[in-house]
Amino acid sequence: MPADAHQKRVIECRSRTIRMVAPAGSGKTQAIVERVLGRIAEGVPAERVLVLTFDRAARRSLVERLASRARERGIDASACTVST
Repeated sequence: MPADAHQKRVIECRSRTIRMVAPAGSGKTQAIVERVLGRIAEGVPAERVLVLTFDRAARRSLVERLASRARERGIDASACTVST
């Protein structure tokens, strides 16, 4: 699914840190995954990426989607830290 305007702001943001607050089902995970993979593709070392989530279920979902999209795009994101 293509990113909407709010998701694009997150994906394209070049600030070192961001905080995203949005309701369930709004595409937060998709936007975060694309932002992380985009930054790695631009040369940010994966081991310098830290993603914090609000609970273990969100962490699990993010890790699974990040791994899946990274494989699809041929990006090694295995060194990223995703935590609660």
